[in-house]
Amino acid sequence: MPESKIREAIYELFKSVGQNVREERMADYIIRELKIGRCLSDILEDPYIKDRIGHDHLEHVLGNKEVLKAFEERIKASLKH
Repeated sequence: MPESKIREAIYELFKSVGQNVREERMADYIIRELKIGRCLSDILEDPYIKDRIGHDHLEHVLGNKEVLKAFEERIKASLKH
């Protein structure tokens, strides 16, 4: 699956919390980190991400472990194609 589909999944994750973020750079960062084998919940704890997302929104995303895991699996599956 092309990276554009991965970006869509990442945008969808942050759209669900209504946060307007610097999506392009964050998507690049998340994709790069996933490619080296990191898990999404760890990536979202990085200072780079935390500085760009409001604390409440990030807490909301990280607090929904089922949704987070589903996004991580979807993104990682996309990276394998």
